[in-house]
Amino acid sequence: MSDKNTREEEIEHERKRAQEERDRLEREEQERLE
Repeated sequence: MSDKNTREEEIEHERKRAQEERDRLEREEQERLE
């Protein structure tokens, strides 16, 4: 059970990091276009 919990936390953390990475790339792209 704790294993499953840790796994979900890892997935959530990974998802959050991927989202932040996308946001950062989009911001850099916008700055290049301006």
